Amino acid sequence: MKNNGNGTFAATTTLATGVAGSSCLPTDINGDGQFELLYTSDAYITGNPVFRVYTNDGNANFSQYSTESNSSIKYIRSAFDYDGNQTPDVLHLNPDIQVHLNHSGLSYSLSTPTVLAADNGWPYTGDLDGDGDLDVFNANSYNGSNWNTFPLKYFLNNGSGTFTTTTTALVLPLLWTTDLSDYDSDGDLDHLYLNPATGEIRVALNGATISISTTIANINCPGGADGSVALSVSGGTSPYTYLWNNGQTTATATGLVAGIYTATVTDINGSTATTSATVTQPTAL
Repeated sequence: MKNNGNGTFAATTTLATGVAGSSCLPTDINGDGQFELLYTSDAYITGNPVFRVYTNDGNANFSQYSTESNSSIKYIRSAFDYDGNQTPDVLHLNPDIQVHLNHSGLSYSLSTPTVLAADNGWPYTGDLDGDGDLDVFNANSYNGSNWNTFPLKYFLNNGSGTFTTTTTALVLPLLWTTDLSDYDSDGDLDHLYLNPATGEIRVALNGATISISTTIANINCPGGADGSVALSVSGGTSPYTYLWNNGQTTATATGLVAGIYTATVTDINGSTATTSATVTQPTAL
């Protein structure tokens, strides 16, 4: 549909592709000021998936520029300049998460990828670490039969299209990733996601540090086992999980004998913090 300039729309050229599309992304890939189309299809009509580039004459009339057969159906997620050469690169998924670099003009191909993750996913792009280049964030992954069985991953870009993978300890069940935006006004990108099973809307805060304070109740009598250590946690993103070095898993460790106790707190995003406390007992008379 073409906008007439006043918020009303008129039908324009219909492009018959002859294939069944799986994704279509408009982007100016050659810097001519016009939106070309990056287009992929499944094998339903033609028997094999394809990747195509369609050029734009500036009046929303598109022509096929190139076509390429692919071994699997591709789903294009975004086209941004990941390697700093002023040309959009292609991020897509299936059967894994791939980025395609070093394109020139209209000559685009999905045949020589850089694989970011061997598992499938639904990635987003943004500057996660504030260094001025674009990174990739993947909160939910697919293991071939189910989504959300792998932990959250992110891929930090060094500015030239080389990515370093960080795999967190966090698996988000039934996750719907929706956005990367700065929700806490601290200048970095946070993650908004939904849990359709519970109806919850959650925000995973980027760079939020977990702080822990302790309240110690020492033992009343020599040789006793009535000590306790209670944790008060702030920062990170709740809910938190707790693991003490004696195996207890609550915010307050109870029934303690004299000794040193260590607790590790993990937030919903997989960030961790550790603290220790010493429980003492009175000296025997």
